Amino acid sequence: MRAVVVASSLLALAASLSCDGCTESVGSDAGEGEGEGEGEGEGEGEGEGEGEGEGEGEGEGEGEGEGEGEGEGEGEGEGEGEGEGEGEGEGEGEGEGEGEGEGEGEGEGEGEPGADVDVSGFKLVRFTSGQNTATYTLPAGTIVPGGGYLVIGRASDEAGFEAYWGVTLGSNVRYVRPQAADVVNATAGQFILFNDTARTWELRRADNSVVDGPTVSVPEFRIRQRNVPVAAANRGTSWTEVSASQGVVPGGTPGSGQSAAAVAPNGCYISELADTLSIDITNESIFEFIEIHCP
Repeated sequence: MRAVVVASSLLALAASLSCDGCTESVGSDAGEGEGEGEGEGEGEGEGEGEGEGEGEGEGEGEGEGEGEGEGEGEGEGEGEGEGEGEGEGEGEGEGEGEGEGEGEGEGEGEGEPGADVDVSGFKLVRFTSGQNTATYTLPAGTIVPGGGYLVIGRASDEAGFEAYWGVTLGSNVRYVRPQAADVVNATAGQFILFNDTARTWELRRADNSVVDGPTVSVPEFRIRQRNVPVAAANRGTSWTEVSASQGVVPGGTPGSGQSAAAVAPNGCYISELADTLSIDITNESIFEFIEIHCP
């Protein structure tokens, strides 16, 4: 009987020993932390990029166990922040600008053409042996372009005149020929005559004040062109004499030939006197001319 009790006690003890740890409390707490990173990138038009990335991660783990339990807590926190900033800036600019400006100014300078000159009512006076023998009055609307010329032909139309002298009169040239209503003491086709060594010319305003002249006379079959600087018209040294000649270019320079440096004391001056090789009005004489320059 005692043996049975002892055996039971032993069995109970063995059971108690084998159940050590039956009361276990295992607490595991896993803490996971996640980190988020934000990256900002700024790019400025020179191709520069800046990026900032921040990442924070926190992890907490707590484990509690009762008895003989073990509590393990693991906390992992990972934070990754990547910030990439790429900035590319390309700028293309195209601009077209159109501007129109108009300006008006008055000035005097060497080689600079002046304003247009209205010579309406001006008079070209012909002297013979010092006596006023005929007058041609320029008609209304006679405008000499600034820096340009007035060519007074004897009797030819403009096209025939250009063909004879081998020129094309430019936009800075005004061509006229006397008309009967504008001539006093001469017929229109006979006003310009050079076959008299005693004949000279004078340019006047409408009020008869003198602009230029009287000039020197022109020998037969000769051309006289004004020298620059412009000096008194009645001096031989104020002119260069050229012989008239037959051919496409007879020697005259109607509508050109004066230096850009020319300055006229009274605004305009007689710049060329041109005879031709014939005194017959039906032939070359109709192409004779007097030129006035208004620099």
